[in-house]
Amino acid sequence: MTQNTAAADAKTFAISLTGVRAGFAQEDLVVALQRIFPRQTAEQIRGALAKLPFLLTRAATEEQAKKIKNFLESKGAILKFMTSSAAAVTAPQAAAAPAPASPAAAQATPAPQEEKPYTGAERRAKPRVHPGLEIYPMGVGEILDRSFRLLRKHFLLFFIILMIPQGTFFLANKGMEVYVQGGVQQGMSPGMVVGYAVAVLLAVVIMMIIQFWAQGALIYAVSETYLGHETSIGRSYGAMRSRLGRLLGTMFLMGFLIMLVPALLGVVSAILIPQLTAMGLGGSTGGIVFAVLMLA
Repeated sequence: MTQNTAAADAKTFAISLTGVRAGFAQEDLVVALQRIFPRQTAEQIRGALAKLPFLLTRAATEEQAKKIKNFLESKGAILKFMTSSAAAVTAPQAAAAPAPASPAAAQATPAPQEEKPYTGAERRAKPRVHPGLEIYPMGVGEILDRSFRLLRKHFLLFFIILMIPQGTFFLANKGMEVYVQGGVQQGMSPGMVVGYAVAVLLAVVIMMIIQFWAQGALIYAVSETYLGHETSIGRSYGAMRSRLGRLLGTMFLMGFLIMLVPALLGVVSAILIPQLTAMGLGGSTGGIVFAVLMLA
């Protein structure tokens, strides 16, 4: 009976970090883990977070487990607790079980070195989504809530990514205005008119490329921050550089398909309405047919 009571009193908890909740910054969790593991550097902790799950401690008392739970879960950590009793006493003369070690001294494995971000095929084969990350179908309200939360936390990053194409367009537009005003004052020759038209065409093409590039960079930045990773303006644009051709192809194809439907409806209307008019069904009937085609 005494041995059973001692074993119950010596019950300890093994605590594992299994994931990071969406919407929380990974750096906040890194700082929190450094307070628990002061001997580990921030780079070592980031490397450990890239290889989740990992064991925080296997010998925490109930009080220590509660403190770790409250502290780390407030930083977005997803923890797993397992009860583990002390070593069984096999004989009355067995030595007393040692006192539970502190979380800092009971780390199961040394933190691995920091890993480089996965890229290309390696990233698809080894996704960096943390085990335990809460990804599930959401309603419209929850989607908006998550979106505004991300925007509030990373407003400057998203703002600058979108301001780059807008700023480029503003500067190009001002340059064109100065060029045209100077040409009007001096009298524009036919060669200057042709040069201006070519410059406008090139500016439109370049602006479309930069705009599509910025949209891809914004999607990448939102994805990385939502999954709990860190990114920057240069890294977001750089991630889209190798995919720029496919991104532009997708955007142009989408624009073509959007314009194709009204064009087809216009062609069908141009063919049907004269025929209906020749049959004596023009006027309001042709308008009704055109309206039906547009609504279809």
